[in-house]
Amino acid sequence: MLNSLDQEQSCHKRGGWMVNGLKLILLLFALACAFLQYTARRNVELGTDELGQNLTPLTSMRTTKSSSHATLAFNDTNFTLPPWAQTYFEWHAEQRLLMSPTSNHRYLIYTCLQSDASCGGLSDRIKSLPYFIYVAAKTKRVYLIHWNRPCRLEEFLLPPMNGLDWTTPDCILHYVSSLNHPIVTGRLQDQHGGSDYYNAQVGPGEGSRAFRRSFRSLFFKCFAPTPPLASAIDRAMHQLQLAPGDYAAAHFRAKYNEAHPLSDTLVKALARNVINCASHLRRTIDEPIFFASDSQLAVQSAVEYRDSTHRLIIVSPTYNEPLHLDKATSGNPSDYYNVFVDLFVLSNAHCIAHGQGGYGRLAVLLSHNASCFKPMVTGGRIVECKWQ
Repeated sequence: MLNSLDQEQSCHKRGGWMVNGLKLILLLFALACAFLQYTARRNVELGTDELGQNLTPLTSMRTTKSSSHATLAFNDTNFTLPPWAQTYFEWHAEQRLLMSPTSNHRYLIYTCLQSDASCGGLSDRIKSLPYFIYVAAKTKRVYLIHWNRPCRLEEFLLPPMNGLDWTTPDCILHYVSSLNHPIVTGRLQDQHGGSDYYNAQVGPGEGSRAFRRSFRSLFFKCFAPTPPLASAIDRAMHQLQLAPGDYAAAHFRAKYNEAHPLSDTLVKALARNVINCASHLRRTIDEPIFFASDSQLAVQSAVEYRDSTHRLIIVSPTYNEPLHLDKATSGNPSDYYNVFVDLFVLSNAHCIAHGQGGYGRLAVLLSHNASCFKPMVTGGRIVECKWQ
């Protein structure tokens, strides 16, 4: 799960003018890296560099500016971190100012590279965030993220103002291995995102639901949408005429098991069923239900259900099937925007019903009330819901 790429090694001492020259070059690189990290903070460029790939150090160094774009999906800034996380975030910020190719920092980098056989979808990659940050805190490592599959993560999400800066500078990616810095990379594809471990470690101080209670705060202290994505979320909320916390939501993953695809009849029936499950979560009978799915057929079924019953079921008027981050091949970031837009519109609901897969559960974790949800599948069996 966590694979060590480099073991700590002592640097060999060398004499003569070659050593002095090398030190001077490394010092210049360190200063350049620190300067760009501290002052430039500019927009990222699209790239697909992999960990350790040869890079031209000063011309290819990429840093990011924090996203401060105001959006309905992120207007709640009342996030309280667990005490251990607050301490780690402060320590992490201090270490970011000291990072350079020649510093002796230790790193924990969450990676998803073009060369990897599989990284999982958005839920697989995001749900484990509290687990990895906690491991980094316990082992005194600087937590960073390096994705370039299918696009750089910075094309979708950026560190927020005064949040944890997880971006990985190219100068660190390139020089860390050559300077024998200890670097650990990891990925975790687990249905529960490492919550069992997290709760066991943190639970005595924060309760048995520590993972669920802290997820939203940790996420929004790490991520904010890029301005283009934030605009897309705003447009969706406006077009759907939805206000955060004023609706229920339903999500149906129709393509959860593509080796054994569901029949068209079953897709339509389950789409209607999960909407019925969401109706149990409404606070009033005139509260709308937002429906999202990875299937055009499921969305079509929801529209037909709405039109035939005149119930308040909301779907996107410009629906396109979201691309799977691990299976699609497009290198255009905007092709994946609806994956994130649907997630944040779902998470703005006050309660969520969902079927199989981690995407719906991720929306629940990001929502204002992670305890208000209704799974359509329990113990491997479908729960039949009637409209109410």
